[in-house]
Amino acid sequence: MVPPSLSTNGGRSLLKRLCEEAKINGDYLKPHGTRLGVGEGIYREHSAAVAQRMLRHADPRTTSQMYAHIEASELAEEVAEVLPFASFSQQPGSSSVASDSQFCELP
Repeated sequence: MVPPSLSTNGGRSLLKRLCEEAKINGDYLKPHGTRLGVGEGIYREHSAAVAQRMLRHADPRTTSQMYAHIEASELAEEVAEVLPFASFSQQPGSSSVASDSQFCELP
């Protein structure tokens, strides 16, 4: 069974109402931000392939590009498990993107 469609304006209204009810200050959530958040959860909990299908990305590269930060952070965690003596830190003056800003320092 396919759930009923929700228009963009309907989605915005729903998110705005939910934010007001939850007393969330500032700008209300937007549909695209919600989609990214849901997509990230699917990507983390299931797989890139499941996220691609559920988000209806025609090209798997789109999914990989949108969620590359997850792959980078998970790789850093795996390296830390294998090499517990290594630490990761941000290079001075670099951006906050994980794949560009982390390097391995040995004690």
